[in-house]
Amino acid sequence: MGEVNIAALEKLVSEAKASGGSELANAQSFVIYLTQALGLEPPKMQGEETAKSDYVFERPVTFRHPGGTTSTGRIDCYKRDSFILEAKQSAKRKKARETEQLEMAGIETTQ
Repeated sequence: MGEVNIAALEKLVSEAKASGGSELANAQSFVIYLTQALGLEPPKMQGEETAKSDYVFERPVTFRHPGGTTSTGRIDCYKRDSFILEAKQSAKRKKARETEQLEMAGIETTQ
């Protein structure tokens, strides 16, 4: 593990707070910048064999549902035996909730 770069962390937090982009557009950049600021290795390129993909973005998974059915999904960032990260863009969700609440109250919005 390398040195933690406080200035890089502060810059990342500032940029993330100001971002209004989508989760899809920002999540991978955020993780890469975060790992760099923390002095850690970033995720690797996805290989052909999912079983060998120990630290990657968009790792394929199979969800098993009650009744025996399955569906395919992806994990935003996965590191075997360490973590699973599912990114969410909270600013957009907050704005959507506020708009929804205004509409429920009968107040028109321009969004």
